[in-house]
Amino acid sequence: MYLKEIEKEFSDDLILKQSFQDIIPVENGLVILLPFSIISKQYIYICDYPHFSQRLAHNAIPDDCIFFIVNCDNSCRSLQLPPTSTCLFFRVSMENFYMRFNQIAINNEKNLKDDQLIKMCAAWNLLLKGQDIDFTKSFYPFKTYISCILIEPENLRTGLSAYSHLLEIFSDFFHDPNIFIYKEKLIVLYSQDIRPDSELDFSYSRLNELLEKYRLKAAISNACRYEKMYATLYRIASSALRLSKFLTPAVQKYTRIIQYSEFSMYYIIDLCVKEFIRIHNHKDIIYLISPSVIELYRYDKKHNSDLLDTLFHYLLCGRNVSDTANVLYMHRNTVLNKIHKISSIIHAPLDNGNVQFTLLMSCFIINYYENYLEEKL
Repeated sequence: MYLKEIEKEFSDDLILKQSFQDIIPVENGLVILLPFSIISKQYIYICDYPHFSQRLAHNAIPDDCIFFIVNCDNSCRSLQLPPTSTCLFFRVSMENFYMRFNQIAINNEKNLKDDQLIKMCAAWNLLLKGQDIDFTKSFYPFKTYISCILIEPENLRTGLSAYSHLLEIFSDFFHDPNIFIYKEKLIVLYSQDIRPDSELDFSYSRLNELLEKYRLKAAISNACRYEKMYATLYRIASSALRLSKFLTPAVQKYTRIIQYSEFSMYYIIDLCVKEFIRIHNHKDIIYLISPSVIELYRYDKKHNSDLLDTLFHYLLCGRNVSDTANVLYMHRNTVLNKIHKISSIIHAPLDNGNVQFTLLMSCFIINYYENYLEEKL
């Protein structure tokens, strides 16, 4: 803390100042100087004027220390002070001094946080433009594995004050200082030492509750160890967030958390479709779909059935009839009858791994085509 900040705050109440430094080291806080305290140079002491005067009279105030003395009057001007100690004498009470001193500290902390947020945002912008940055100069230290988390309000007109409030809430939740605002989203570069499996090492249920409370969505990327891939993590999470507004994953564990793993197949299709359009100059991607799936699709349209959806979940469930029945809320025998009907229509061996993959990918493409591109076969 700069001494001039204290002088400015107490300009009307500072009677006397003897100072040999411009910066006051407040890391260890203020210590009340008690009658029998042993004074150490590593602390800043606060005491009332009578106690300080008594100590001074007994040569019990050492050199090279810092003292804030309160409840003073003009008689302090006649004191013979230790030649190399910093001593400031104030008219105010100890309670008043504490209150105003703490406010200076709070304002300083806020200014430091604001400066750091600006640094992180500027560095992130450069990173996304493909420039190399020194992470040690703009971000707090990372642990081994990094995941990018994007938090977006449902109402994109959320004001700056609301974002600041959300910043505090999620900084406390993640216990990670690498969080900042970028293009109407909160960006969290969450790090942990252990390689994550399906989830990171915080409570997804608790996060989902917070997101629900503040009407937010959060997209979570995979994790990696390499700084040069942080921009890729961001773009992957951002794409998952975009796709989630049109597509529903086959299995979604949390209502407001979008995990990239749940949308990875759609993201792969999204990348392929962009290249398809670039090469072919149209977006009629049904030419990438298995003819068997198109045949099932047309059968459903003609007979108002749901065989394609049954096939999709049957393959997702590893061809387990009971699991498929549970997911689709059907009786097991109903699923079996539908599978027999599907086999009679497409004439493809459903126990063949290559056939399974082709059919499953085709189902994903149809979902993307209808719900994201908003096209009809």
